[in-house]
Order: sequence, then C-alpha cells, then structure tokens
Amino acid sequence: MEVATLIKYIIILVSVLGFLVILYILPLRKKEKKKQVQASKKSEDIPTLNYLSSIVNNSRTTSEQLSDTLALVIKHYGMIHPKLGVRSHPDADIYMFLILRLCRHPNTNKNLIVGFTNKLEKLNEGYKREINDALLKGLNSRGR
Repeated sequence: MEVATLIKYIIILVSVLGFLVILYILPLRKKEKKKQVQASKKSEDIPTLNYLSSIVNNSRTTSEQLSDTLALVIKHYGMIHPKLGVRSHPDADIYMFLILRLCRHPNTNKNLIVGFTNKLEKLNEGYKREINDALLKGLNSRGR
C-alpha cells in the first residue's frame, strides 16, 4: 500500500472521529444549560429569609400575609443550623427576632404565634428553650 493512500485513510478516520465527538458533546452542553436555567428559576422563586423577616416586621402586613409568610419560613428555612456546643448558631438570632416581631405585630393572633413556634420547635429540638424564651419575651413586650 502506498504512503499517500495510507495518509488519506488516516485523515478520513480522524475527521469522522472528530465529527462523532462533536455530535456527542453538543447535546451534553444543551442539557447542562437546561439544568442551569431550571436551577436559576428555582432559586428565583424562593424568597430570602431576610425578605420574609421584613414582611413580618412591616406593621401594615395583614393576617393572611403573615400566615403565608410564616408558612414559607417553615417550608424553606424551618431548620436552624445546629448549635455550636452550648451556644446557639449566630443565624438562630434571626428566628428569635422573627418570633419577637410576630408577637408584637398588630395583626397577629394566637393561632399564628402558637402554630409557628410549635412547628419551629418540632423541626429544631435543640432550640426549644431559646424558642420558648423568645416567645416569652415577645408576649411580655406586647402593649396592652
């Protein structure tokens, strides 16, 4: 066999192999882009804990809005980070502030307060004492 024919066959095989590799890679990139778009849509739908806390902090928020907001807090942010030994995790302060503001809110009721604290206690057994302390402080700070 001549050298020129052998080189032609090698070039043809390399080009076919390159074409097959391109066909294999293109669908993978499309799948990765779809996953990234879906992940960004999911993250855009979930409000942040600070945003939900600001809704509770707003005195013009209605009881229905409070109920929906607290349901979102439990659904997306119900688990508090584990304690650091004996001390609470620094992020737990947000939840305690949320309970305090909920107790002081003008449009709250006992069902909202008790329901939220009970669900939070069930999800975070290690923080029962802190949750009860925040609830007690919030109830004591209410104006009569």
